[in-house]
Amino acid sequence: MLMDKLARIGSTGFCTATLRVSVKSVGGLLFLKASRVSAPASCPTICTELLQSAYGLTPAEARVAIVLLEGSSAKVAANYLNVSHHTVRTQIRQVYAKLGVDTRARFVKLMLELA
Repeated sequence: MLMDKLARIGSTGFCTATLRVSVKSVGGLLFLKASRVSAPASCPTICTELLQSAYGLTPAEARVAIVLLEGSSAKVAANYLNVSHHTVRTQIRQVYAKLGVDTRARFVKLMLELA
């Protein structure tokens, strides 16, 4: 079920590419490798209003969260949102704190559960 969700990451307004996910076990550790394959016809959406009301995110933080969920780096998110890289890094820290996560993997897992 997690693999199905990993293959369908999306957000409000635009969709990401479908992911090909492979799993490799090395020394008892699982490694996931995801690569983009093609654009899907439709993506599950995560509404910015949901993030704002459920987690207390500001509109800007919610937009950053959605762009990050699509696999963008902080630098790409900054360019897309037309703000500085430092602003996005600050917003990422705020998003993680409000969502109670400390890594991008935990952030993505939480967001996929909302989708």
